[in-house]
Amino acid sequence: MDGLNPETVRQIRELGGEELLGQLFGAFLKHGPARLQALRESLAGKDARGAEHWLHSLRSSAAVLGANALSELAAELEALAREDRLEDLGRRMGDLEGRLQKVLADLEKALADR
Repeated sequence: MDGLNPETVRQIRELGGEELLGQLFGAFLKHGPARLQALRESLAGKDARGAEHWLHSLRSSAAVLGANALSELAAELEALAREDRLEDLGRRMGDLEGRLQKVLADLEKALADR
């Protein structure tokens, strides 16, 4: 699970047990891809504020799960959106999609291994 910080996962498990872990992981599995799609739509519409919103949402939820690399990349891209640098942001979407897919795979594996 190199997409997730094991210490954060341990802390979530300690705080709320397997139930909380399942709820958080399940919510991210459901909403993460939807946030990415909304971000793509914002980019297609040249909506920098919308892109910033969706990146902020993705950044925050990834941080809660300990998906640090994804959260950090989303923060970098959020700054690009804030500066209205949508072309630069668009060139880095492949990186974001790859990191998100890794986190989603790690979450699915973690849920299956419970």
